[in-house]
Amino acid sequence: MQEVVGQLSAAVGDTGGVLVTGESGAGQDAVARAVHLSSDSEQDVSGVRLLFKAMQRHSSHRPYVAIDCSDRLELEERLFGVPAPSSTENSAGLEQLTAACIVTAAHGGTLVLRHLPEMPVRLQVRLARLLRDGEAHVVRAGFEPALVPIAVRVVGTAEREGELVPELARRLPVTINIPPLRERREDIPGLVRCLLPELSMAAGVAPKVASRQATELLSALPWRGNVGELEALLRTLVTQIPGRRIRLAHVLEYVRLDGRATVATYTGTLKEARECFERDYVAAVLDRHRGRMAEAAKTLGLQRTNLYRKVRQLSVTRGSGKRQMSER
Repeated sequence: MQEVVGQLSAAVGDTGGVLVTGESGAGQDAVARAVHLSSDSEQDVSGVRLLFKAMQRHSSHRPYVAIDCSDRLELEERLFGVPAPSSTENSAGLEQLTAACIVTAAHGGTLVLRHLPEMPVRLQVRLARLLRDGEAHVVRAGFEPALVPIAVRVVGTAEREGELVPELARRLPVTINIPPLRERREDIPGLVRCLLPELSMAAGVAPKVASRQATELLSALPWRGNVGELEALLRTLVTQIPGRRIRLAHVLEYVRLDGRATVATYTGTLKEARECFERDYVAAVLDRHRGRMAEAAKTLGLQRTNLYRKVRQLSVTRGSGKRQMSER
């Protein structure tokens, strides 16, 4: 994330195209909005500040228009308004657009193309040509086509690189790759603190906070759906949990320690269930701290020697919590 923050800081005042890559839910939309906000500033603004403003949905005086390229139904019409004219109809070689299409709506601002590699090759070439020329013939009902400048900053998002036609790839010279949430667990407490007030406000409830134990458990989960999955869980907790404090027991009502969004189920006596949970939780905290016993002991509120004893008593090994939960 330091590299992401550095690239965002360098983008301030720029208007060049950007390709944002990363797993689904890793935060492509937040980075795209941060890139958009960076165009508003001509002074030194940190990438961290831009990301924070993006997550808080700060507005801009510039247009911000997004379209999902994986939805190919009428994609050309929504983007350009009209099909590309034939060479005999367009001797100047310039694109022809309608005043109501997405590209003209984004003029002067940012055009976000989600799942960009899924755009048909023909439309990728057409978009690249428009970005190269920087102007188009715009058609308005009842008027002759008018030659107008088209200035948009394009931000494409993709789950991986290398699937764009060369003409368009050259128009997106900067690539920002977002690491998955499981590779930056130290970000989770900050994300929780940032998201809870926003989600609480959206739900119309008093701002909620998460306890230290609840945050530690959230930091230990695998988050296969990345930030999007974390946000969805926090939204559920905000709307379903009474009171202002989200505790460990509340989180456990909605997740299992292997990260699946279901309530953990235990069988047997209460003592056996308690031991089973304790084993899973200790294993999850050890995974969270990558096996460092001193740090895990501090999180668990134990002396390090007592943690060693408990690990032997419960037969805990690194990763055992996930394995045992998936076996049940």
